[in-house]
Amino acid sequence: MIYLCNSEQDNLAVYLDVHAMKRQERGFALSGTLGDGHYEGDVMVEVGLDVDITFADLWLNRTGLQTFFDRVDRNMVESALAEAARTVVEGETENTRSCSGRSCDSDPHVSTDRRTSRPPIVSSGEALWPSSV
Repeated sequence: MIYLCNSEQDNLAVYLDVHAMKRQERGFALSGTLGDGHYEGDVMVEVGLDVDITFADLWLNRTGLQTFFDRVDRNMVESALAEAARTVVEGETENTRSCSGRSCDSDPHVSTDRRTSRPPIVSSGEALWPSSV
């Protein structure tokens, strides 16, 4: 869950709970639940050269989304979503680059500490398959 900003009314925290992130031809698509405690709705943020934001409730629950934007400035939410998505994507691409030529997905048990130059550590026990698989 990512804290985005505070609502103008009632000072409620606006958050994004990321459900999925998928690589696309021109970047990444991140989907999740946007909310402030009174409203929750699905959102997709596509990050490439530009950032595109799609609120599912523009079609599914227009009144609920409008009530949310009455409490929270839409431009502020969109800017915070774009910044958060760029941060998540930059972290993902950094993790991909840090795999030193091997696929990170092939060995999910290895975790690296990006803040230091420590060697990888085992984070979830030994793999039950040979590492060459």
